[in-house]
Amino acid sequence: MPERRRHPKGAPASQGGRFAPMGRPEGTPLGPAPLSGRQLHILGRALLPADPRLVRHAFTSVGPEEATRAVSAALAESPGPAEDASLAELRVLAHPGQDPVVLYEVLDHDACTIDLALEMLDPGYPASVRAEVVRQGWQGAARRAATDPHPLVRALAMGAWDLDDASAQALRADVVANHARAALFGPDTERQQCY
Repeated sequence: MPERRRHPKGAPASQGGRFAPMGRPEGTPLGPAPLSGRQLHILGRALLPADPRLVRHAFTSVGPEEATRAVSAALAESPGPAEDASLAELRVLAHPGQDPVVLYEVLDHDACTIDLALEMLDPGYPASVRAEVVRQGWQGAARRAATDPHPLVRALAMGAWDLDDASAQALRADVVANHARAALFGPDTERQQCY
């Protein structure tokens, strides 16, 4: 605790209390340097589909130093495409058996095209990846997602900017997709858009 001294006579009451601190306490180092924006993005995408209980168990079953080292190692070796990857390199990475984290990185890459993104709406890709394609608002994604086998993907297509009238009408009659949309966005979602 820092030393304290009395306020000088005549000091305004706005200085608070009878005593004023003599100096600030020394700061405590916060630990390793914060993660970069790209590292936070990769970590967030990696943890998004995971069960939070499994993540908590993984971090509590090892010490904080081991967990920090494991996360740093995982982030240092991003499985996604390089920043200067070409469309051909993205196509090699974007196959249905690929890790969803890599597919998210492909979708977020500057070289990703509409055609490549729409290919990821194929039912062979994980539902979370198909949902991400719709959520990002790629042109033509909503129309294809309106007939997706997974209700989450259909629910995300409901408020899309490029959804045609026939698909919108079919989705309004889709009870399961409407329940999924209510679970995602709340019961009053008629006017909400996904993005």
